[in-house]
This record gives sequence, structure tokens and C-alpha cells, in this order.
Amino acid sequence: LSRQIWNPLLAFVLMGGLLLGIAVLTGGQLGGGDIKLMALAGLSLGLRNIFLALAIGSILGTVIGLALMAAGRIRRNTPLPFGVFLGAGIFLAYLYGGSLWQWYMRG
Repeated sequence: LSRQIWNPLLAFVLMGGLLLGIAVLTGGQLGGGDIKLMALAGLSLGLRNIFLALAIGSILGTVIGLALMAAGRIRRNTPLPFGVFLGAGIFLAYLYGGSLWQWYMRG
């Protein structure tokens, strides 16, 4: 198979495996929907941008979670739906992934 097909397949397998491993290690704190969402997004985004999407989603979730805790809206152990932040990360990586990688590599 050509390189063009290996990249998204590898993104699918690696992201799905990574998040499945995290879910197992954390006792199910990460939902199956999050795993499936990111694995399938890997088919569209490819290897480089799927990890960018995960990073963006994680940063957004952390910042918003901390802001909600600071505002007293949630407590430390309150679960937040991660899929919303992953979706935002996927969207941003899809639109701006190439530009973000170029900016990062120049810096």
C-alpha cells in the first residue's frame, strides 16, 4: 500500500490504542465514545494532526476545567465531558493543522 494510506491507518490504530490504554489504566475515566471519536478522526487528519487535535483538546479541557473550578461552578472531582474539547481540537487541527505545525517548527 502507498504511504498515503498508511498514514491515516497508523493514526487510527495509534490514537485508538493510546486512548484505550489510558481508559484501561484510569479505570474507565475516559469513555469509549472519546476513543472511537479520536480513532476515526485519525483516518481524516492523519498521524501528525491527530496528535495535535489531542493536544489542543487536552489544553482546552484543562483551561476550561480550571476556570470552572476557580469560578466555583464545579469541584475537583466533577467529571467533564471530554468529547466536546476533543471535537474542538479536531476541528482546529483540520482547519489550521498545517499552519500550526509550520509555526511550531519555525519557533
